[in-house]
Amino acid sequence: MILTGGLVALSCVFASSLSATQPDLAKADWSVKAPHNLAHNPPPSDQVWKFMNDAWGAVFAVDEAGNLCSFRFVDLRHSGQLSLVAVYNASIRFPTCDEVNIFDKGATGVEFYRNSGISERTDVGHVIDDINVDGHFELVLADGLTFKEGNPPACEVFWPRVYSWTGRGYTEVSSQYPKYYQRELASVKEKIAAIEVAEAAAQLVSSAVPTHLQAPGMVVVQQSATFDVGAAMNPPRTGPEQSAVAAPAQRSAKTPDPDDLDCLKAEAAKMERFLGISKDAGMLEAIRWANSDDRVQREFAARIFGDIRTPEALEYEQTLSRDSEPDVASTAKYQLKHWKEPVQPPTFERP
Repeated sequence: MILTGGLVALSCVFASSLSATQPDLAKADWSVKAPHNLAHNPPPSDQVWKFMNDAWGAVFAVDEAGNLCSFRFVDLRHSGQLSLVAVYNASIRFPTCDEVNIFDKGATGVEFYRNSGISERTDVGHVIDDINVDGHFELVLADGLTFKEGNPPACEVFWPRVYSWTGRGYTEVSSQYPKYYQRELASVKEKIAAIEVAEAAAQLVSSAVPTHLQAPGMVVVQQSATFDVGAAMNPPRTGPEQSAVAAPAQRSAKTPDPDDLDCLKAEAAKMERFLGISKDAGMLEAIRWANSDDRVQREFAARIFGDIRTPEALEYEQTLSRDSEPDVASTAKYQLKHWKEPVQPPTFERP
């Protein structure tokens, strides 16, 4: 009993000592060469959350009901000074992890930048990326472009935007990274192919069952132990190159949800237009959706035409603005109203 009590006492003293040695982030050295490098020795999350609330509170009143989801210290400015990138919930009532802030500590105090448009649950590991594998880090945030109706939405179309420090702030620099979007396009096409292969396989098995043996509403499921769509489309990586490309591959490793197919096709077409592969990429699919008997498909087409914005897309949008379904017509009219307005990407704003 004496020995146990001694150990407990010793552990309490040791824990108190560790707590005492944790740096006050407002006073700590944020340099890359600091003896207690924050990137390699991150502080406890509660200390980071307190620091964030103190920084916010110096500018405006804050609601501390939210919570920190993930964070990382990284040299975003390539200056030898670390930046704190934090992903958090604005309120514990809605645990979405879709708010991103950047904190920089300089000679005049703490500066912080808030992103105004991220719309996808995320993790700081997905936000920070060394895109060119050159030791310089960028930020990649998923901007929600549109969605296909459902409850919840059947699927959403996301557009990854690249941000970097440009001397005056964290600015979108997506056009400077075509190779990144080429890789993303290949990844999205893999997902599309995986869904189409799975659907074709299911259809093949279903058609092999005699019609008179199929019960009404019967769904035939393939029972093959040798066919794995996810493994076929995403073979495991080996060799020294794994560390450089593993993160994007891990995000697309599982077989995609078939309900995402239309949105994935819209994402792929968006990237092809962005890369200059085809200025009207996605038109054939959008026309097919526009001619569907399904109101949801026609409304989705109206949103997609509003992103393509070619003369042909305009003609189809005008037709949909006269659709017999009020929701379709309303969506098309909204797109036409804003047709010539430049797209304003989400920004990192300094309050």
